[in-house]
Amino acid sequence: MSTKQKITREILESYLRCKTEATLKLRGESGTKSEYEIWSASQTTRQRSAATINLIKWHEGRTVEKNVVLTESIRETSPDIILEGCFEDELLSVAIDAVVKDGDHS
Repeated sequence: MSTKQKITREILESYLRCKTEATLKLRGESGTKSEYEIWSASQTTRQRSAATINLIKWHEGRTVEKNVVLTESIRETSPDIILEGCFEDELLSVAIDAVVKDGDHS
């Protein structure tokens, strides 16, 4: 049985920067990260954390869940805000930073 590498958010972001980098990541290969790449990743983590805090403050009082698998059936029972949701199938595994339900629930 052959197991293929799933296309992830990291691979999609790599593809936008460099098609070769994405191809190597799909093969499971990686190089050494530069100091800039390490710094940039830490900045992104800080920005995501600040954005999450602001999002929760902006929607105070609404239900929030983390690490939710995004499926069709979740639409009816989902919380108002999903943080770090994940859509996954046989070929794709994509993390979504946040999903906010529309204010009109009718």
